[in-house]
Parts: sequence; structure tokens; C-alpha cells
Amino acid sequence: MRTATTNMVRGLLYEFGVVLPGGKQVGLKAIGANRAQIDDKLPQLMSRLVDQQLQTLRDIDRSIEQIEDEIAEQQRQLDKARVLREVPGIGVLGATALAATLGDGKGWRSGREFAASLGLVPAHSGTGGKTQNGRLSKRGDPDLSANRRSRPQAAGHPALENLTAASP
Repeated sequence: MRTATTNMVRGLLYEFGVVLPGGKQVGLKAIGANRAQIDDKLPQLMSRLVDQQLQTLRDIDRSIEQIEDEIAEQQRQLDKARVLREVPGIGVLGATALAATLGDGKGWRSGREFAASLGLVPAHSGTGGKTQNGRLSKRGDPDLSANRRSRPQAAGHPALENLTAASP
């Protein structure tokens, strides 16, 4: 919704000859820095509409911050999430989601099975006893897929060793 609102403001201004630089933050800073010149190019109704859209963006940002604070509080209360948070490349959202998925760890027979549920094991194929490993499969939990790129950085991190050692 934030991107759509930003694009709406960008489109409204473009209709009146105001071209903003690319990127959300840069574009919004340009509006603030050049507001007087922008208002000269816009009818008064459009200026009010831009003000409303900018207020909507502030409200969205405030809501996102509140939700992120609530998730961070949940992360502080979960032992496994705190341990996962220490791993480089795993943020608050990723640590909380992984801790919720992992649970007590007894639902999986091995670390490989857990990794497979996340879509982190190589796809393999083969016949006649000769298997070939391929790229990481795109199967697994789509909610956790956003963190998939950063997890390889975390491999072998001591916090993960402690986490897996605690689970039978």
C-alpha cells in the first residue's frame, strides 16, 4: 500500500509537469525541498490531494513501525528467536518466523528435513544410483522465502550450533 500511495503521488505530480527523482525516500525529500515550486504548478485542489496522500504515507509508516515493535517484543520473549536474531543476516521478522516454524524442534527427524521444509536443500535427480545435486529448490514455506538469500551467510554460526544442540 505504501508503494502504491507513493506511486500515486508521483503520478499526480507528473500530470502537472513535476518529475520526481527515482526512489521513495529521494522522491519524498524532493517534494519537501521543492514544495513552494511544486505548489505553484498545481491547482489548489491537487495541492490538498498531495497533502492527503503524504499524510496517508505517514500514517502507513507509523502503522508499520507499531507492528514491527510488537513483533520485536514477541521476538524478545521467545528464547529461540533471541538466539536466531544473533545470527548475521537474520533480522527480527526472520528470527520470529523461524522460531515459530521450528517450535520445539521435535517435528523434524533431522536438520536436513527442517531445511527441506524451508526449501533450502538442493534439488536432486538421478537414475541408476547416480544422483546429481542441483540448485536450491524453490519449494518450502513461502512466508520464509524472503529470508532465503541471507541464510547461507548464517551457516556455521555459533548461535545456530547452540540452537541445534539444544534440540534433540
